[in-house]
Amino acid sequence: EEHYLLGRRYREWAYFNLALKEFSLALNGGYDHADTYFQQACVFLLTGRIEEARNDLHKAVTLLPSHREALEMLVLLERGGNKKRFSSCGIR
Repeated sequence: EEHYLLGRRYREWAYFNLALKEFSLALNGGYDHADTYFQQACVFLLTGRIEEARNDLHKAVTLLPSHREALEMLVLLERGGNKKRFSSCGIR
């Protein structure tokens, strides 16, 4: 959980490489929760890595089918959504 929390903080501070490292450590350490994948997907979107974001969003929804933000973002991506519309990630 510590790596997940650090990843979230780094994402908020726009330290995207550090955030990705922490999310990876969390996932590899067994903290494979839907929100970990969702938060990592946000970083991928913020850095233009759309396919990686899509993959993580699918993983989040597989783990937690009711993850509303992940579902909404997947729909936007499938519709060719512009990254400025992903407010769940703080992208406006």
